[in-house]
Amino acid sequence: MARFFILLPGETEKDTINDRNLLGEIVFKKFRRGDGYKILEYIIEQMPENLEKITIVDSTGKVWSPEDFLDYLSKRDIYY
Repeated sequence: MARFFILLPGETEKDTINDRNLLGEIVFKKFRRGDGYKILEYIIEQMPENLEKITIVDSTGKVWSPEDFLDYLSKRDIYY
């Protein structure tokens, strides 16, 4: 199971323990959204110029750009 986290400016990987930082997780090849997904949606809809300021990291420590992460999700079913 892969988990994905959103880190805002000033946050570190230690902040991934917070529910609000959990973007979601892949379960049986499907993405189940977490609380952090709402933050990502807000940034996309209200402050797209700030997308470059966030970091997305997965449970293996791989860092994703927001564009790569959203492209990855576009190929998966998303559960709310």
